[in-house]
Amino acid sequence: MAKVSDWLFAGVALSWLAFIAFAGDYFLQPSLSSRFLHSHVQVFVCQVLIGLMAILPIALLDDQRSLWTTMLKWPRVFSFTGAVMLASALVVCSPILHWRILMIKPHHVTAFIIGVTATLAIIEEIGNRAMLLGILVRVMPSWGAVLSAGIFFGTLHAPILLANRHSSSFVLAIGIARISFLGVSLGIAALRFRSIWPGAIAHIGNNLLWL
Repeated sequence: MAKVSDWLFAGVALSWLAFIAFAGDYFLQPSLSSRFLHSHVQVFVCQVLIGLMAILPIALLDDQRSLWTTMLKWPRVFSFTGAVMLASALVVCSPILHWRILMIKPHHVTAFIIGVTATLAIIEEIGNRAMLLGILVRVMPSWGAVLSAGIFFGTLHAPILLANRHSSSFVLAIGIARISFLGVSLGIAALRFRSIWPGAIAHIGNNLLWL
């Protein structure tokens, strides 16, 4: 049975992640953009810093972090499967990437392709599939933790979906549901392999398709 302290810490972790995510999207990044950010590289750096602000305090305060830091290791059983998944993602995405690279100015390619698709996806995997999922499994069954983390992951993307002012409530709901389903799938993969890296590769591939 979960301790009260575990429930309290899970609540604090969820609240902090949500606060930083929404504050970053609605206040911090727009404020910095109007004053200091003048390139896609600077925007990328800002997003990375917001991600680190979200996960580092919880990681440092969690006295049971050894329960989820093992998820940061590369799983041995994934060596061949991971290579196949990565190759498949590259094959599927290469035509899209080629077209995008032609449309984006050369000095913006690194920030868009490497920054957004890889680094940010990995930060999200560490925060959601390693840390948050690792905290939630202490206080609820695995299926409940995966479902809760997945829905939380989808909800955090609401500001990005709302950025499209032409989106209706129905489109917004479908978008959140789609991302939540992705979050649940990545959570299942994380628990199945006891590692975030299979899901991280799939996450990067998904981001490449939605650039």
